[in-house]
Amino acid sequence: MTCLEIVCPCGVDVISSVFDVLNQYQVSLEAIESNQAGYLYVTISKVEFSDLTQMLGTLRRNEQIYDARTVDVVPSELERRELQLLLNQISYPVILIDRNGSILQTNQAVSYVCQCLMSELIGQPLADWVKGFSITRWLGRDNGRPEVTEVYLGGRAYRAYVEPLVDNLALSHLPSALMSFRPDSQFIPDLDLASIRDSFAPFGLIAHDPEYIQIIEQIKEIASLPRSLLIYGEVGTGKRFCAQLLNHFRGHSVGQMTVISGPINDEALDEQLLDLAASRPEMVLVYQVENFTSEQIFRIIAQMHFVAQVVYTSLLSPEELIEQHGEVSFYSAVGQVIRLPPLRERPEDGVQLAQAWLNEHFISRGVQSPILSRSVQQFIKKCQWPGNITQLLQVLRDTIAHTGLRAWTTKDIRYGSQSANPESTISGLLDKDYHQAMADFEKLLLSYYYPQFPSTRALAKKLGLSHTAVAKKLKEHKIT
Repeated sequence: MTCLEIVCPCGVDVISSVFDVLNQYQVSLEAIESNQAGYLYVTISKVEFSDLTQMLGTLRRNEQIYDARTVDVVPSELERRELQLLLNQISYPVILIDRNGSILQTNQAVSYVCQCLMSELIGQPLADWVKGFSITRWLGRDNGRPEVTEVYLGGRAYRAYVEPLVDNLALSHLPSALMSFRPDSQFIPDLDLASIRDSFAPFGLIAHDPEYIQIIEQIKEIASLPRSLLIYGEVGTGKRFCAQLLNHFRGHSVGQMTVISGPINDEALDEQLLDLAASRPEMVLVYQVENFTSEQIFRIIAQMHFVAQVVYTSLLSPEELIEQHGEVSFYSAVGQVIRLPPLRERPEDGVQLAQAWLNEHFISRGVQSPILSRSVQQFIKKCQWPGNITQLLQVLRDTIAHTGLRAWTTKDIRYGSQSANPESTISGLLDKDYHQAMADFEKLLLSYYYPQFPSTRALAKKLGLSHTAVAKKLKEHKIT
C-alpha cells in the first residue's frame, strides 16, 4: 500500500480530479479520508516508483492542488496505532465495537483471555467472544447509555462496563462503544482479592485448576474456625502465600502474622516464644516444621494455647512428618491438612501465572508485554517445574534477559535440562541398577526435549532415532 497526502484548500471538491489521475495510471483506490485543514489522504495499491513520480507530478499541476507527496501513514491509522499503545497499557480486557456489533480494536489482555492473536479478533462479531451482551438490545434501550452488566469473555465471568462513544450513524466507521471487563475476583467466583493484591501478592491469585479453587474455598472455611492447619507441598507451590491468604480471610493484614522459621536454636526459640506470649498475635506461621526438633515442636505447642490460628508448613507429607517426629507430636500440633499440588499437576495455572507475571512486569515499566503463543503455552504446560512457581518466575526472568521484547518461541524459554524431571537426578540415578537408571535417564531426556519440537518426527531427527521408536518410547514413559 502507498499513502498520499494531498494539500488542497478546496477539500473534497478535488476528489473527482484525483480519481481521474488514478485511473490514468491504472492505480486502485483502497481508502480515502479528509480533514477540515485542507488535507486529503489517499491510500492506493502498490505502484512502481517511476509511475508514482509521474503521478505526483500530474497531481501537483492541478490548480486546485497545492502539493502532493507520499506519507508513511494516514492520520486515522496513526491515531489507531497511538490508541493501541494506550490500550495495551491497560491490564484488564478492553474492546472497541461498532454499531453492528463487530470488534474494531482490542488490547493484549483480550488476546490473552481469548487465547488468540489480536488480528484474529478484529472484524469478528462480538457475540462470538462475549456472551451475555447484545449491542442491538443495548442501542435500542435508552439509545446506548452507560451500562454495567455480567458477561462471559473467553469462558470467564466478568463485570462489563459499556460506554457509548459515537451516537451518529454517519460516523459508523468509528467505535460505537467501549467495553471494559473487570473481574470481581481474580478468576475465582465469589472471591474478592482486590484488597490483598497490593498487600502481599505480586500479581494477585491465579487459580484456574478446580482442585486449587477448592483449596482456596477450604482455606476460607478454616479461617472462621480456631483450628490448626498443616499446609504441605513441594518447593514453590505457594505455602506461605496460602497462609497469608488465610490471615486475610481472618480480617488481618500481613504484618499481623507472626512467623517462626526453622532451623533455630533453643535459645532463639525461647526468645520468640516469650515475645509471642507478650504480643499475643491472632495467627502464627510455623514455617518448614520439618526443620524443628521434636522437643522444639512440643515447646511451640505448649505456647500456642492463646493463639487463635496456628499454621504449619512443610515440604514433607504427614506420613513423613510422623516418621520424623512421631504421631504424638504430629497430632498434637495439626488439626487439618491441606496439600498444595505442584504446577505439573495444574498446567493451565502455569500458563496463567506466567502471563500474569509478564503483564505485571512490563506494564509497571510502561512497556508492552509479550503474549505467549500457543506453542510456548504448550511448552510451559509440559515442563515438569520441580521448583514450581519459584522456578517458573526465574525462567521468565532469564528468558527476558536473553530475548528482550520480541515474540518468544519455545527455543527462547530458558528451561534447564537439569530440572526436566524431578524424579530423575544424576545422584538419584547412581543409586539404581543399570536397567532402571537407563530407563530413568531416557525419560529425563525425552521429557526435556519433547516440548521443544513441533512434532515427534523432528524430535526423532534430533535424537537420531526413528519416528516409530520415539513414538513408542513417549508412550512407554507416558509423556504427552
